[in-house]
Amino acid sequence: MSVEAPVRPGAEYPEGDALQSSLASRKRRGSMFRWSFLLSLFVAVIALLTLLFTIINDSFGLAAVVVEVSEGELADQYGLEDLEDADKEALVGILEDTL
Repeated sequence: MSVEAPVRPGAEYPEGDALQSSLASRKRRGSMFRWSFLLSLFVAVIALLTLLFTIINDSFGLAAVVVEVSEGELADQYGLEDLEDADKEALVGILEDTL
């Protein structure tokens, strides 16, 4: 009950020198794609490392604070023992005067 498929012209497998030529061509093409994929992987890893470095650099760069007037000097100027003990109105007054 099975039907034989018609033979397509040129669909035969190569033999001999044609086989060796075909294999060499396939290996060359495979090598090209292998190197192109490795290169793209290398570029992707470099891009991700650059992104990671940028994120870490930006996060630590924002942590540095330069204090121009110390808390003790502000407390002494406004007659307070410590800024942490001051109430909200006193702190708002200090901010308005110094900014």
